[in-house]
Amino acid sequence: MLSRRAYHSRMFAGMIVALAAWSGFALRSKAEVGALTEYEIKVGLLYQFAVYTQWPKEALPDGGSEFVLGIIGEDPFGNALDFLRGKTVKSRKFTVKHVANAQEIDRCHMLFICASEKTNVLQILTAVEKSSVLTISEVDQFIEQGGMINFVLVKKTARSEYVRFEINKAAAEQAGLKLHSGFLKAANRLVQ
Repeated sequence: MLSRRAYHSRMFAGMIVALAAWSGFALRSKAEVGALTEYEIKVGLLYQFAVYTQWPKEALPDGGSEFVLGIIGEDPFGNALDFLRGKTVKSRKFTVKHVANAQEIDRCHMLFICASEKTNVLQILTAVEKSSVLTISEVDQFIEQGGMINFVLVKKTARSEYVRFEINKAAAEQAGLKLHSGFLKAANRLVQ
């Protein structure tokens, strides 16, 4: 019989795998009713990362009212971000802020670095390296550059792709963040 902790860990891993499996619908024919878009799936995963990642106490001090997802660059999400409206994370209002420069990044708990910023990735990562900001992107070679989570599209067939993610566990740990074991199990690729 599984312990309660082991049971919940397996349930969480199953949930992450199921969420990632939904991405099989992401890039299929637009005529299919109810198909999720690539960015709807990515927003759902962003929310899961926010809920199930552990931040150090000093990154989320008592009395804070917001949990901030910063987006730097040309926002690809469009209306998909509407899913986050009214959500809470760690008893705080989930807030999305578009940041224009490195000085605004330190107010974020999570930072999505848009593909439009691919030539600035190292500069942006350097700006947050001494803070507990969970960095996420969809830029090629993001985790090799020191980013923590990178969305990738994996071909299933000639006409469909899945949204998956890669994790740089060492970069997250260096920032004092603890990613849930379910994410590590569900990652398409894990760098330790």
